[in-house]
Amino acid sequence: MFRELFHNFNLSAISLCCTLTLNVLSISILDEELICYVHKVTPVQKSHTTFQLQTSSTHMRNEICFFPDKTRSVIDAMEEKSPVNIKKYDFNQQYNNIVIKKHTMAQTQ
Repeated sequence: MFRELFHNFNLSAISLCCTLTLNVLSISILDEELICYVHKVTPVQKSHTTFQLQTSSTHMRNEICFFPDKTRSVIDAMEEKSPVNIKKYDFNQQYNNIVIKKHTMAQTQ
């Protein structure tokens, strides 16, 4: 995956390792499943919506969704107060949030 990301830059293996450790802003989480409760869904703003995910009794994480059609299952989960399973999401280290993109799957339990 990282080779594909940096293919166009023609970086050597050493500079590629340095670039990855210093400048990775977003990581795709394809194998993990996140089970959480949804809070504070905002209306669509320009091209995205935001909300909070409660991943434990004491931990909340911000989330941004760039595909409004994927927001419906999240809103349903919030209204029903049921957990949602999120798979194939991205994590943005710079903003410390989860990113819902085209490949993300979000389903209520």
